[in-house]
Amino acid sequence: MSDNARITAIFEALAEKLANGLSDLMGCSIEVSLISERRVSKADFFASFHKKLVMANMDVSGSRDGTMHCFCQLKDAVLLGGTLIMLPPAELEKQVRKEEFSEDEADAYGEIVNIVSGELCQAFDEMALDKLHFKKTGIEV
Repeated sequence: MSDNARITAIFEALAEKLANGLSDLMGCSIEVSLISERRVSKADFFASFHKKLVMANMDVSGSRDGTMHCFCQLKDAVLLGGTLIMLPPAELEKQVRKEEFSEDEADAYGEIVNIVSGELCQAFDEMALDKLHFKKTGIEV
């Protein structure tokens, strides 16, 4: 299997695992799909966003060591975190509209990132030649 095919297979399996893990955590049905994949430069990646992002930092260890960054648009991070802490709908809508990423939403979003890191670890353990472990080290806007 080529490297690109292996990466695609890992991310397809990861999408399914994330949908299950996040649905369980959030108490609602969440779909995660791999729309497309492509390698881009850092400049091209950031040029595609015009609003604030939340960056989750992860240490990568195992067969290789490094750092990984997961990005989410700020409004989506507020929505996910606010949903997890069960903000009332009117308050959640206000927080999302104002892009208010309070400590409570940040902590809740951190739990979501922990699910992502756990599912990444499992996907790489099961399918990758390189066995990698992902650990969240921080979140910043």
